[in-house]
Amino acid sequence: MDKQKALLPIMTLAMTIAFAVWAVFSPLASSFQQIYGLTSTQKSILVAIPVLLGSIMRIPLGILTGRYGGRKLFSLLLLFIIIPLIGAGFANSYGMLLFWAFFIGMAGTSFAISVTFVSKLTPPEKQGTALGINAMGNIGTAVASFSVPAIAAALGVKWAFWGLIFPVVIMLIFVWFFTPDTPKPA
Repeated sequence: MDKQKALLPIMTLAMTIAFAVWAVFSPLASSFQQIYGLTSTQKSILVAIPVLLGSIMRIPLGILTGRYGGRKLFSLLLLFIIIPLIGAGFANSYGMLLFWAFFIGMAGTSFAISVTFVSKLTPPEKQGTALGINAMGNIGTAVASFSVPAIAAALGVKWAFWGLIFPVVIMLIFVWFFTPDTPKPA
């Protein structure tokens, strides 16, 4: 397999999965409101916490991607987000959900890693098209909106988190084994 040609589809799909993880709390917020008797403000905070960390950490992770390479950073990101997905499935209080939601927010950094990775390995004349295609990974938030409630209804709220681990692991394998290393900066 030509790793260069596989880069764009793999990174777009990987970002889609990461964005689905990043948005996992939004479609479950009303369920958690009922389970824990949350106020509207508490529910809003639960949804906002992952967005906060994901937005803030995009800057340093974009910089680190330029330095260490997208393949390594995106693989580490996917490996890392497995931990809070497991933890969120075991959470039994609002406080624990907030704790795990904070770390699930790291999935939002996938945008900065992916864009940096794709742009570094795409010829300048094709970067606009490549980055536009790559940005379609943002559809992951819609994927979460449709899939997470269905998983929660069929298997329980815990599996809404744990079920996302499977596509994360699959994408981790694809990113690690089927994308090229970023050339070292001069």
